[in-house]
Amino acid sequence: MTLGEATASFQPLTAGGELDWPLIAIRWIGATMAGLAYAWLYIRSDKLWSSVIAHAVTHGALGVWVVCLRQGQFW
Repeated sequence: MTLGEATASFQPLTAGGELDWPLIAIRWIGATMAGLAYAWLYIRSDKLWSSVIAHAVTHGALGVWVVCLRQGQFW
């Protein structure tokens, strides 16, 4: 990898160049569920910082998972 090279692990295309709808749907469902959880936390606590901290903790845990288990497809 060189500076400026794209590093996105999300490739929504199959080897044949077609859209990989199951992969897209699974990621969107996961992102929607996480967003709903953060929104619920904000509504429940009435403090935006609780959602911001929860989001940071989620990404921190994901980062540890990716680095320790070398599961780059989740990043």
